[in-house]
Amino acid sequence: MLFLILLVWIIFALFHQQIFTFFGADAELMPKIMEYARWLIWFLPVFILPTFISSFIRNDGAPGLAMAAVIIGGCVNIFGDWFFVFPLGMGMTGAAIATVLGTSVQVIIMCIHFFTKKCTLRFVKPNHVKPAICQTFGIGFGASVLDLGTVILSIIMNNQIMRYGDTNALAVYGVVATIISLFQALYCGVGQAIQPIVSANCGAMQADRIKQVWKMSLTTVIVLGIGFTAVGELFPTQIVRLFMDVTSEVLAAAPGIIRPFFLLFLFLGITVLATYHLQSIMHGTMSMVIAVLRSVVFVLPLFLDITGVWIAMPISEFIVAVVALLYIYKRT
Repeated sequence: MLFLILLVWIIFALFHQQIFTFFGADAELMPKIMEYARWLIWFLPVFILPTFISSFIRNDGAPGLAMAAVIIGGCVNIFGDWFFVFPLGMGMTGAAIATVLGTSVQVIIMCIHFFTKKCTLRFVKPNHVKPAICQTFGIGFGASVLDLGTVILSIIMNNQIMRYGDTNALAVYGVVATIISLFQALYCGVGQAIQPIVSANCGAMQADRIKQVWKMSLTTVIVLGIGFTAVGELFPTQIVRLFMDVTSEVLAAAPGIIRPFFLLFLFLGITVLATYHLQSIMHGTMSMVIAVLRSVVFVLPLFLDITGVWIAMPISEFIVAVVALLYIYKRT
């Protein structure tokens, strides 16, 4: 893990401009991007550690601490965004500093667990290292590809918008991309919450309990999806106003982008939850297939113009959700 963090850190430090250009940045946008991104590059390991550490402390009987860390860190980030950007007038640099501080607070709070009496985690000499590493990668690869799919989506969308759309469409999609990250994180939270429960019952061969947890968690993400979609359908212009000082052109473009795009939240939660559920019951291969299928289907917008791009994502997510549900109900 430390090797991977160091490798990614070095790559971003040396080739960040090339990476940002690949994501769709041009010469005009690059100075603004670097104003924000240089702080994230300097402190890149801080952004990787919360997910890594939280997995350990949740499974070691401290899910409340993991939740508290996320909530407190998020509040620090939100307050910092306001304080550094507006009273101190630091602009994008202030927003970046707030993000670094909020994430650092998460890491510090999570690390408290390792110094408590409740902590049962210890360093031990590993046995059968190679099979364990292979099994870990096999089971965890699905969730990795799940996040990678979001990256692929961002690359495709940014480049398609720059090719077929205009700056107004790009501005609205910037808001949508932020919301996707937030809502997907909430869906991932549901998936991560059930993992210890499902894994323990899988080991105890309690199939009925696993099905009960699946039904409860599926109901949760469906209700969340309906709520998220309703917000986008009812308040597209209000959503954009929350994130930026809008022009009349941006307001005019917002409903035609947000309303079709927000339909994907009806199905996104199902595919995210299915990935975590299948990992927990040792169906790592199918978990990986679903995650890879999401990434492959994400390529559909490449073959559509700007209007088709907005509706392609809900269709793609629907296809993958159907595949995931058919597999779970027939094979588990």
